Amino acid sequence: MKPLWSIFLFFQIFVNFSWSQTANICEIGGLHPRLYIAGIPSTGQAIIAGHKLRFFCGADHKLDGPEEIECLGPGQWSASFPTCSVNTCEIGVLHPHLYISGIPSTGEAITAGRVLQFFCGADHELDGSTESECLKTGQWSAPFPTCSEKCKRPEVPENVRINSSVQGNALSKGDILSFACNRRTDFMQGSASIECLGNGQWSDPPPQCEAPIVCSAPPPLEDGDTKSYISSDSVFQHGDKVEYICRQTYTMNGEPFKTCNNGVWIGEMRCLKPCTVNEQLMNTHNIWFAHGYSNKLYAPHKDYLTFVCKRGTTRVGRVPMRVQCNDGEMTLPTCQ
Repeated sequence: MKPLWSIFLFFQIFVNFSWSQTANICEIGGLHPRLYIAGIPSTGQAIIAGHKLRFFCGADHKLDGPEEIECLGPGQWSASFPTCSVNTCEIGVLHPHLYISGIPSTGEAITAGRVLQFFCGADHELDGSTESECLKTGQWSAPFPTCSEKCKRPEVPENVRINSSVQGNALSKGDILSFACNRRTDFMQGSASIECLGNGQWSDPPPQCEAPIVCSAPPPLEDGDTKSYISSDSVFQHGDKVEYICRQTYTMNGEPFKTCNNGVWIGEMRCLKPCTVNEQLMNTHNIWFAHGYSNKLYAPHKDYLTFVCKRGTTRVGRVPMRVQCNDGEMTLPTCQ
């Protein structure tokens, strides 16, 4: 027979252990119908201190409360269980001059399926979608638009006219106005057409129409000259042309004319250099002309020269024996 004190000690340990386990257990009470829990122990296992649960809601609902709570024991949770409510869409701060139709009565939530229409006040236009629908996720199908100021039709001088079919004094983004001078002899300074960029801004100011400016003597051309003599004090009218020529053996690149355009000469050309090959240069490369016995030869731009190796030598490297002149530059073959 066991001593009485040992039986008493066993009973005390069992009672303390059972009380400790029972005291640390947390219970799950009634849940919201759309609330789901992750982290529940397997069937039959108690939820003891330190165990955590995570929550989420079913479709079309959002969580109201904490996403996670912890069993603190005895029988207490770190926070109340959350609930689920139907997703709603919110209307934030609206852009100035933006108006909405379709908003429900005061205090009524905006739920899935509600469609809002947008429009702008006078002299403004819509930038963005004309409508947006509240989705089941609580988001809008399209971001809310903004309103930009229309462009006011600009004032133009009396000698400038607007050639455009766009009507009205308030023009929309992308509208284009074209201009012309009333007098044929006038020259337009500025852009012949301007575009409304939105927010009341034009791409350029309206142009001016004035009598064109004359040109002084045309500029010189390197390795060339004007075809006819022109004195330094000559004056040219708007639209006048001057023809240039290049020096002998030089090649004209571009149109040979410059035109007086409201005081400025326009037109680009160059005189491309010929290539010069002499006896000293050919001796350096051990080559000679394949045709003829000249000691010096000029090759205009893009022309070809053909060489042969001097007797007793052969070509080295990859440069061919027939080479082309390129604006004064020519790579010669080498023989050894």
